[in-house]
Amino acid sequence: TGGGCPHILAEPQRTNLIPYSSDFSSWTAAQSSVTLTSNAAISPEGLQNATQIVFSDNTQTQLFQYIAAVSGTVYTTSTFIKYKSGTDRNIKIGVYDSEFKVIQLNFNTDGTIASTSTSGTLVDSGYEDYGNGWYRAYIVHTGATTGNIEVQFNRVGLSNTNEQFYIYGSQLEVGSYPTSLIPTSGSTVTRNQDIFTRDGIGSLINSTEGVLFVEMAALSDDGTVRAIYISNGTTSNRLWLEFDSTSNRLETRYIAGGVTSANFFHTVTDITDFNKIAFKWKLNDFALWVNGTEVAIDTSGSVISADTLNKIEFNNQASTSVQNLFGKVRQLQVYKTALTDTQLAALT
Repeated sequence: TGGGCPHILAEPQRTNLIPYSSDFSSWTAAQSSVTLTSNAAISPEGLQNATQIVFSDNTQTQLFQYIAAVSGTVYTTSTFIKYKSGTDRNIKIGVYDSEFKVIQLNFNTDGTIASTSTSGTLVDSGYEDYGNGWYRAYIVHTGATTGNIEVQFNRVGLSNTNEQFYIYGSQLEVGSYPTSLIPTSGSTVTRNQDIFTRDGIGSLINSTEGVLFVEMAALSDDGTVRAIYISNGTTSNRLWLEFDSTSNRLETRYIAGGVTSANFFHTVTDITDFNKIAFKWKLNDFALWVNGTEVAIDTSGSVISADTLNKIEFNNQASTSVQNLFGKVRQLQVYKTALTDTQLAALT
């Protein structure tokens, strides 16, 4: 749920390179002023397995773990944080590999994030609100050296002592954006790529007219193609809706007998936000609707023969280059009739 409405989460294969994702007693405390208490709070997992970390003096204090890294490789480091108490209310999460690369979270007294700041050479950074005071902060960075990378929690001494936070679920993964937590307990763990496909459903799809509706968000605006396809397993008869390689752009296409009948492009504000999208097909009547507005039409084009389309999948396996949908899908519907403009406006 990610703290909100449930949705399908389709993610690529990733490996958590941190062998102890939540057992912070296996990390190294650089100073005796760093103290840990295991199972001190309810984590975003819903279990009492979050760790309390206390920085009890006003000097630079660290909790860290060494991980092997490769120069030039893009990594994402992430951790769940919840503020407990203290006057300064700041904590840094980051890495060190010839330079410090960190995101600093500055909390309000009510546990909400007041501001963030970063240092070092970063590709990206940010945080996500998981509810109940929990935030998942992340940084995207490029390995500077081949060897050990130091993943760390850090408080730079100011004027106050006894800063207290809850921590849970650290992850270091190769990639340009964070994926869901892969728990580890002594070794690295790999999560396989998510695959969604359904075939043998020709009775549920009308090849000659219909609507593909989806409410979805991309995991990242990273220049890759992420597609939802309806086909019969060939490239000659198919339709698709995808985030394409251009930033924040949607593409839809309908191909009948190897000939493109309609091909639409539309740029949205942010493909990582949920967008409601509907693609309509009918003889000489094709349209694309996004977030309540008709953004493209085509009044000339043939349609696929009846009873041809029988498969839907979160990729374009019918094509020579597979482009998987890595994103969040809150709704997906296929209609057997071409809906009216009023219906499409209401649907999207």
